[in-house]
Amino acid sequence: MKARPENTPLSPVDAEPSDAVRGEVRQVLVAFFTAWKSYTLFPEDNDICHTALTNLEAAFGTFLSANGSLRLDVEENSFAYAGKIVHQGIQDTEDLAFILYREGMRWLEFKAGVALPEITSCFRMLQDCRASDEDLVGELALALLDADLPHIDFETIVPVSDATPLLDLDMFDPHPHDPVDSDPGTTADDVDFASHGAGTPVSLDNVDPDRWKLTAEEHQKLKIMVLEAESRDDPDDFIHALLMVLHEQTDDEGFLTVAAPLEDEFLRALLADRFDLAETILRNFLQFRRDPEARWAWARPHVDAFLSDISSPETLNCLPDVWPTDPGEVEKLVRLLLLLPAEAIISLAPLVARLPTEASKSRVMSVLVALARKDLAPLRKIISLRDSALAAELVLVLGGMPGDEARDILVELLEHRSPAVRAGVIRALTARQRDVLEQLFPLIDDEDRSVAGLVYDYLGARRDPRAEALLLAYLKGRPFHRAARIHALSCYRALGLCGSKAAVPYLHETVLEETFLPDVSRSLHRQGAAVALNLLAIDEAHQALKEAAESRFSSVRLACRKAGEYEAEIREALT
Repeated sequence: MKARPENTPLSPVDAEPSDAVRGEVRQVLVAFFTAWKSYTLFPEDNDICHTALTNLEAAFGTFLSANGSLRLDVEENSFAYAGKIVHQGIQDTEDLAFILYREGMRWLEFKAGVALPEITSCFRMLQDCRASDEDLVGELALALLDADLPHIDFETIVPVSDATPLLDLDMFDPHPHDPVDSDPGTTADDVDFASHGAGTPVSLDNVDPDRWKLTAEEHQKLKIMVLEAESRDDPDDFIHALLMVLHEQTDDEGFLTVAAPLEDEFLRALLADRFDLAETILRNFLQFRRDPEARWAWARPHVDAFLSDISSPETLNCLPDVWPTDPGEVEKLVRLLLLLPAEAIISLAPLVARLPTEASKSRVMSVLVALARKDLAPLRKIISLRDSALAAELVLVLGGMPGDEARDILVELLEHRSPAVRAGVIRALTARQRDVLEQLFPLIDDEDRSVAGLVYDYLGARRDPRAEALLLAYLKGRPFHRAARIHALSCYRALGLCGSKAAVPYLHETVLEETFLPDVSRSLHRQGAAVALNLLAIDEAHQALKEAAESRFSSVRLACRKAGEYEAEIREALT
């Protein structure tokens, strides 16, 4: 950084910049003034201040990488770029242009490579001289010269040592008696003596105060900064003020600007066990969706985005750590969770295993049921994706829900890859006391014994001619190998429990069938038929067993004698 030697004229603008470049300058100035406002309100280590400074660094980087440098000429209360006013301020120590002009700056230039440390150092010096005594005017130039800021340059008309005069006399017209203007109606007050570019005077009539304005978004950001600064002693006041500001919004940009800090405050409220405060924030957003006059229809997509964000794992992952022990606080938290959208299921369900007590797990499961009644899709998604005990528990949640949609999802999940889930689906479907015989029967061949065992139990739970018919069709002509012994006997046991005299002819024929050659499959069918006849407990079945017990084949007589033992073996194997 260096100061221009005295009496050296300003360098002219090399070329007229395009409208696009001027627009980019204005974007940089938005970041510049936002960062300055943040710096004057908050400490350097404050998150808002740091974010604003970082955004300014990024804005400089984008502009300077394309243009090389950014020079702002300093007027009394304004900045100019390439001879055009881009900021019109007022005489106030809050206004950067006024501060720099008062300190004698003629122009300030930022070069490619300027980074956060240099920007922060520059702001620190500006802050020091912002409200300084007028007797100390000129200290900024000295401070900037002493600092190591290689990517920030400037020119000053204020002396930087005692050996230089206080004013640059070259700025005054050497011929004061010459007329200011050929128009006799023009006075000296009508002329802007501050120079632009190569020193050409510019009339105040050419200065448009509306040439540059803060955007609506930047106005909202500054408003939020002020609210936070004023509410440091009571953070609740800041939140309630933000909620009021939220309801004042009339466009997307303003709404999003206010919604962002409220999302942060929602998470802070959860972490601080302030469930009532979090509920207040959430209910305010929900009001926009429930407006009967639809005047907030434009804001609903933003409300949905807010609800999605606070329902995410990043937000709700803290629940196991903040789950309260006080019953009253538990009720507050549960009430809050019930207000969330159904998609919160995807975040809440994996937390169940991490909750501290069975009671807390039960409460969250009840929340999952309530949320699933809003929309079953998230529950279906998490069950289908997770091969775990959690998915089996969530199946029970579905089982407790009325309606055909829940039932249809359960039927789909009968093909889930996890045996635990398939078993849970069978329990859920059978607990609904609805006819699901056709849907469950194919699982009689399930490779997992616990799953198949539930099907055997369901088939044998009552006398049912439909179950009897399915089992008879399944068993007739089916070969069984030795490893399928328990399965074969279990099927016949279920037939004995659900069947009637209609099954007796097949069972009688099967138990009597014998050859002189050993046959494992035929032996298993014979033992199973004896078990079924014994369990039918009707006269026709007793007569068939009595006849078989008198067979000339010892294997037939043995099967009849041990039918009760076979049935006990099956029960033990399936327990």
